[in-house]
Amino acid sequence: MDRNLNCQSDNWHFPRNEFAKSVYEVLISGASSALILKGPPRSGKTTFILNDLEPYVKKRSHASIYASFAKDSSPIAVLWNALVDHYEAMQNQAEDVKLDFAKLPKLCTDDTGTGTKFNSGIKAGETTEEHFRILSYMLKELINYNKPSFLFLDEIQELARSNEGSTLLARLRAFLNRNQLGMKTIFLGSSASGLREVFADKSAPFFRFAVPVELPALGDDFLKFTHSRFEAITSRSIEPSILKSAFESFKHSAFLFKFWISEIALNPELDPNISIDSVAERAAESLGFDKYWRTLTPQNRAMARLVAESKTSPLSCQGGDYLTKLMSNRPMTAQSRQSMLRTLLARDIVQRRGRGRYEVTDPLLRDYILNRPDTDYRA
Repeated sequence: MDRNLNCQSDNWHFPRNEFAKSVYEVLISGASSALILKGPPRSGKTTFILNDLEPYVKKRSHASIYASFAKDSSPIAVLWNALVDHYEAMQNQAEDVKLDFAKLPKLCTDDTGTGTKFNSGIKAGETTEEHFRILSYMLKELINYNKPSFLFLDEIQELARSNEGSTLLARLRAFLNRNQLGMKTIFLGSSASGLREVFADKSAPFFRFAVPVELPALGDDFLKFTHSRFEAITSRSIEPSILKSAFESFKHSAFLFKFWISEIALNPELDPNISIDSVAERAAESLGFDKYWRTLTPQNRAMARLVAESKTSPLSCQGGDYLTKLMSNRPMTAQSRQSMLRTLLARDIVQRRGRGRYEVTDPLLRDYILNRPDTDYRA
């Protein structure tokens, strides 16, 4: 595949320079030392950090660390390795690095078995107090009151789901609280309920520590940019009205829009008015919705469908009647419905929106659920 035609490539990235500038100024001005970047799943939060904000702060000579806790590994190791990668990059660029590498334990050898790396080698559940001490040392060396360092922590909600992660959250809160002038932090997460668990729970270490900020929705500027890039990259023309109609049909989902425009770019003979439903169906397949859906019991699928319909509370009498009808007159007790909701909440399929109110976490998954056949809900 020609990388230029792939809409996931940098050539198609829509720059959000003004938003990057405003976020930077909020943090540098001292109005806040930490922000939570919010937005629906696949709305471009991580892309904004890596392609807009991080380059923006680096151009202004700030140190920048990005760590994502989405991987199934030790959260301590994730942050540790991100920090070491930064210091080693600075050292390779002959930058003035205050970190004394001699103080870091050489915990693993390279592939040849002859050299040493500073990878942590930590496995989940095997962290020690010494690991935390060294992690604190590496973070401390980043503190800069003239040019604050920037720490970008992605999928932060995953830390609340293990004892090791919870300990790291508590240590991070204490550290960042002491060093708000020398280090700025932005948190991201794909789970709204998970973020509330980290930042809205009164017993959580980061309760009210960071200020939420919404990633701006894409609009006409995004469409104009896409139109210009499409014609420049493909040497073909496309009517702006077709782009706007498609974007509105996809309910302003950048993910579905890019999925669609990729097909148009790669297939000159394809009708731009390709079926919206077929695009959504193929996108759902690429995201693994079918495989994930099959891991749920018919009862849990039925509860997910009820939430997706959003016509009545899952715990109300009407909600119980809906489930009974959907599952071919199989009655569901209030206790059973509560258990089903807990399962869906734990798996980030649904999230709370208020007392007795729930919604499907991912808008694309919601549309997928609404298009499922009734046979999916019968044992």
